[in-house]
Amino acid sequence: MLERIANDLLFSSLGVKNIGLYNGLMGCVIFFSEYARYSRKRVFEQAASERMDRVYSLVGQVPLLEMENGLCGVGWGIEYLLQHNLMVGDSDKILFDLDWRVMKRDLRRPTPGSFSIILDILRYVSVRLTSCKAEESEKLPFPDEYLLELVHVVSELAVVDMKIAGYRDVLVYTLRNGRYKGNPICIEPDMIGVLPDIKNLPFLPIGLYRGVSGIGLNVMLKIVL
Repeated sequence: MLERIANDLLFSSLGVKNIGLYNGLMGCVIFFSEYARYSRKRVFEQAASERMDRVYSLVGQVPLLEMENGLCGVGWGIEYLLQHNLMVGDSDKILFDLDWRVMKRDLRRPTPGSFSIILDILRYVSVRLTSCKAEESEKLPFPDEYLLELVHVVSELAVVDMKIAGYRDVLVYTLRNGRYKGNPICIEPDMIGVLPDIKNLPFLPIGLYRGVSGIGLNVMLKIVL
């Protein structure tokens, strides 16, 4: 089944311009990277590299910040690859420009969808604070002033959600104690949603969320029980 999924994705991801984590190429990159290690087949390592190159070439054209199709999802995906040794590099250097683009968003300016965007930013920033750079440097990728503002804005939302509280706690811990040293991040069930029947494989989207990449990663990583 995994081989069928991987081969289908090789062709269905060709020419895709959506670089998103949930619905586009970033999800494919993670699948191909994990499957290359799982199968030890270099063709899938090359597939991951080629699609990552396409993500890099298109990221400057993406104005969205959301996790699904925007910059937060791309950055989250790169952090995942680095933390799981599927990619080599310094996350603070690789994601420097993306971090600044995220910080340029006025957290206090209400816009349509600003609630979900703020939560996506919170999720991304908290993941960046657990980056693989943590063992090498105490220098944070975001200034204290920005982290304090994000904590304040999220607290004002008064959202009762254990996951959101957990992300916020990472920020608070970091402000008090420096870099947060936790376990590598993982793909969470809400990122892949309720998975469709694999019998519909040729007609499914390519991404993590209810898509081919999500089905494949779930088989390998047992994300959903």
